[in-house]
Amino acid sequence: MLPRERHIEIVKLVDRQGTAKTTQLAELLKCTEETIRRDLDTLEKERKVARTHGGAMSANDGLGEVQHHKRENRAVAEKRHIGQVASSFIKEGEVVFIDESSTALAMVDFLPNDFTFTLVTTSLLVSKRVTSMQNVELYLLGGVYDEISCSFGGFLAEQAMVMMTVDRFFFSCKGVDLNLGASEDSEERARLKKTLLKSASWTCALVDHTKLGLRAKFSFILPGAIDRLISDELACSAELNKFQQAGIKTQVTTTHNSPT
Repeated sequence: MLPRERHIEIVKLVDRQGTAKTTQLAELLKCTEETIRRDLDTLEKERKVARTHGGAMSANDGLGEVQHHKRENRAVAEKRHIGQVASSFIKEGEVVFIDESSTALAMVDFLPNDFTFTLVTTSLLVSKRVTSMQNVELYLLGGVYDEISCSFGGFLAEQAMVMMTVDRFFFSCKGVDLNLGASEDSEERARLKKTLLKSASWTCALVDHTKLGLRAKFSFILPGAIDRLISDELACSAELNKFQQAGIKTQVTTTHNSPT
């Protein structure tokens, strides 16, 4: 494959997923990681992608956060598979917090309906989908509304989180790194999640394969504090092994046990 042909495929993949790992691109395009790094350097100079730690992100996203509707349309099948597996961990009578991420939103379609539990969220989209469920006691934490994430934040949301006692905290993020842990591009969102972590008994990171190994600006949970990490079958097995060796229970979804 000629360099320009690779460049076209790289940009298409990065724009479709939002991010892409160097290892993933090298495997798909059947070339070395060093070749991909040179390609990404060239594409960044041409302003077609933006380099990240271990890969690249879409230049169309700019330096800020990505609108929720764009995130919802990326890795849709993978997010649904992750959401189905994640929802199976919820037990009767538990207090569950689901964050504002598009991956966590995918859980809602698979929430159990044969027993009662409490669901807490700052996400307007999550709350809208849950209101029709008679077995769920819903708490929507208010505050300042953020159009980008379709969720509430700020001082009022933080204060409400301090008062909460949560059995299970399901979250996603911009990336999960073996050393940095889970991180966000938004300082406020990272702070909100860090606040909730103080009262959460069990934490679950919902991350599709594009987020493994990536770093954002603000870390909110170290790897050792993540009780379980769920990813999809496109995740690099060598990278997942590193998380397992660090003591994190990892689980990979498959099309066999996931929705069609």
